[in-house]
Amino acid sequence: MATVCFMKYIGKITHPLFIAAILALALNDWCFKPMFHNAVTGKLSDFAGLFAFPFFLSCIWPQRVKTIHILVILLFALWKTTWIQPCLDFLNTVGFPVHRTPDLSDYTAFGSVPFSYYIFHKPVYAVMHTWSARLLGAFSIFIFAATTMLPPKLNSYCAINKEYKFDISKRQLVSCINNVQIHDVYKLNKAYGHINFNNRTNTFYLEGRTDTLALLLDYTKIGDQDTIRLKSSYADIIIWGNDHSSGLKLLNAYRFSNRYSDKDYREKTIRAFEKHFIRKIK
Repeated sequence: MATVCFMKYIGKITHPLFIAAILALALNDWCFKPMFHNAVTGKLSDFAGLFAFPFFLSCIWPQRVKTIHILVILLFALWKTTWIQPCLDFLNTVGFPVHRTPDLSDYTAFGSVPFSYYIFHKPVYAVMHTWSARLLGAFSIFIFAATTMLPPKLNSYCAINKEYKFDISKRQLVSCINNVQIHDVYKLNKAYGHINFNNRTNTFYLEGRTDTLALLLDYTKIGDQDTIRLKSSYADIIIWGNDHSSGLKLLNAYRFSNRYSDKDYREKTIRAFEKHFIRKIK
């Protein structure tokens, strides 16, 4: 009887909303967080996870659907407090990497839980073959586990000292650099929002963070012979030049990467800087 019940409800994980939530979790943890690492990516995981996790457990224990959804709310509320930090510290010291950000504003994602409960009681959207449903279930378990692992680490690649020269004046180069930064900030703000501008320092930054996304250079406050130092959240450069030619030197570059990877992303980080910055100037 238990097997029949399980086979009846396991097909519910083929619901497109559940699959979308699992894909959102995977893309957010593996792509969006390393690339942007902002408040939006944090909230996306909460909303998607609070829909997918109780939905998945309900497919396994369909006779406990209401209990599961209530427990998920209670456990998530506890998970976001500082009370369980000693337990997490102990798990990390014994080799079980567990991470979470204690942020009470994440409680705004609670709305996903009753939505999960509502969708679960709708008719099964489609039925996969048994092995396909189980494969999706195994992938879901992997994604749920990955969301509690330590976040990506920020790698700093120093003393790169690679130079790029341009057949334009320093004033023109500064203007081009400002235009590239404004274009990048515009795309980020259009896609994710939450980008603020400080008109006293001419800096763009993510809401709730102090990292500089872009610093607009005011050439009227710069001497023609001055060397300009520009530092952002992804690169540290020096700009020089005169009325006929100019150049910049990449001093340091920064990149988020998998905390458990031993790969050296130095050359890849330099190529990314050249693609997204240098090519737009030339």
